[in-house]
This record gives sequence, structure tokens and C-alpha cells, in this order.
Amino acid sequence: MKKLLLYIGIGLFTGWIIAMVSNFQIYRETTQQPILFSPLIDGIVFMAIMLILYLGIIGLYNRRPANASYALAILGAVSLGFAIFLYMASFPGT
Repeated sequence: MKKLLLYIGIGLFTGWIIAMVSNFQIYRETTQQPILFSPLIDGIVFMAIMLILYLGIIGLYNRRPANASYALAILGAVSLGFAIFLYMASFPGT
């Protein structure tokens, strides 16, 4: 089961990179948000961070399942707060 979870995470990361590369023209033309490097590199870096979090939560779950639940709840709350912040920041002057 541990190997399956690892392969799922790596498969999602690889699929994301393939999707980004195959649709790069669309991402480049539609990106209006501030970017660090380029839409492609930013997308790959973002997904790499998500892969690291995924593997970290799996490791935490293998050691202490209750703590993994708390970590997921905290990460979810932080993600929602960040999404709301970015949404509000996209409407300057309001």
C-alpha cells in the first residue's frame, strides 16, 4: 500500500508536468496573475511543493494517524485563507 501511495503521488506529479508542457501555449496566453519565473516553471514548482506535502502527510500518517488528520485540517484552513487572500487581492481598490 505504501508503494501504491508513492506511485499515485509521482504519477500525479508526472501527469501535471505533461499537461503543463502539452498546453504551454494556453497557459502563456491566459496568465494574468504575477508570476515568479514563467507559467510553466511556476506550475511545476507549485506541483513539486504539493508532492512534498503529499509525501510528508503519508509519512506522518504512517507514524501517527491522528496527527496526520490535524495536519490536513490545518493545511486545509491555511489553503482556504490563502485562496481568499488571493481572490481579494485580485480586485484592487475594493
